[in-house]
Amino acid sequence: ADLRLPIQGVITFNKEQLLLGRIISGKMSIGDKIMILPHEEIIEIKKLSIGHTELREAVIGQSITMSCDSNIKVSRGDMICSPELMPTNTLEHNAMIVWFDSINNLREGSDYIIQHTTHKTKVIISNIDYVLDTISLNKKKEINVQCNEVARVSFQTEQPLYIDSYMTNRSSGSAILIDAATNNTVAIAMFE
Repeated sequence: ADLRLPIQGVITFNKEQLLLGRIISGKMSIGDKIMILPHEEIIEIKKLSIGHTELREAVIGQSITMSCDSNIKVSRGDMICSPELMPTNTLEHNAMIVWFDSINNLREGSDYIIQHTTHKTKVIISNIDYVLDTISLNKKKEINVQCNEVARVSFQTEQPLYIDSYMTNRSSGSAILIDAATNNTVAIAMFE
């Protein structure tokens, strides 16, 4: 699987920048060349560890600390990937969503917060392409999406997201929508 590691935190210890995160797909080893997005700079892994235990290789599911041969400004929400197999970088997205909010329906023009891995940004729903009838699997054009409905929507984010399709990588191919007023999770999104 393609390497994906969303940065959860950055600390400086003994003048060395340490990157913290959980590998959501792929693996990495000391000496590997990796890319940090959005900087698009290729760097080399110097050290890997879990707690006080140094590693030669880290794999999917492990929460690690790493240091690299560069001190570029990295922050929470940045993404580490392999330079050869980068995720899609875009502001415009298409996704299937499941709507959870029983009080407010999803409408075109509505704005939310999207959380994709460790990165949060604003999002505006630009189009409800269709609502899927989960019994007949017929697609119907609707002006809103009600609680427990599945729909295909198009939306635009304020900052780019580094995504994969849900079919190829569930962790980097999904996100949640959050109502900024209530902080409630209102939908799950699965990118195409």
